[in-house]
Amino acid sequence: MDSPRLTWRAPALYGALLLGLLLAALALLWPAWIHRAALLAQAEALSETTGVIPAPRGAIYDAVGVRLAWSEKYFDLFYLGSDPEADQVVLTELSRRIPGVTPPGRLDPLPWRLRSELTPEEFDAIQSYIARHPEARVLTRTVRHHHPDPALARYLGEVALDGDTGMVSGVDGIEAEFDAVLSGVPGEYAVNLDRHGQWVVSSWRLLTPVIPGRDVRLESGWAEWLRLQEGYDDAESAK
Repeated sequence: MDSPRLTWRAPALYGALLLGLLLAALALLWPAWIHRAALLAQAEALSETTGVIPAPRGAIYDAVGVRLAWSEKYFDLFYLGSDPEADQVVLTELSRRIPGVTPPGRLDPLPWRLRSELTPEEFDAIQSYIARHPEARVLTRTVRHHHPDPALARYLGEVALDGDTGMVSGVDGIEAEFDAVLSGVPGEYAVNLDRHGQWVVSSWRLLTPVIPGRDVRLESGWAEWLRLQEGYDDAESAK
């Protein structure tokens, strides 16, 4: 027969073991419980995305420095929200800060271009405001300009924009012939997103630097160069 002392010790040992396990678990979980708000905030920013930084395209000059083809960047203000009625306060504030901001008709498809070609002063006037209102955003676009002479423009050629990378590439003419020189190499960045899909600006970091495209210079003035090209084409057509 078991003694009363042994019968009493077994439950006591089990109880002490369970208590020890409970205390150990509490010791592990307690810091996480205390700092749960900070941990949750960090978890919201764990989603990371990467993006491409387009390389500036080089310009084309003639031998005396006349610019024949060049790129210019423009800043346009867009409304990217889905409920203009609910965002009327935002639209009204943007109209107050920048003259000429007028929302399109209510039946026009979204997104809305509220204003094209913002000046640096206008961008500064709304930069802090749109940072707090992601439904409004300034987007950039690059326009390739060519010398106005129509005969020369035919030889300069056309360019095409890659919507995914923002890079411009030559399709024909000099733009295509020297595309490898003019294009450069795009860069890459990484940034964390919060739980709303918005950038955590302080987390932005450069992964690969941009290498700008190089300029191309013709061997003569553009008028002389054009005459030579047209003469060559006429000779080829006469064969």
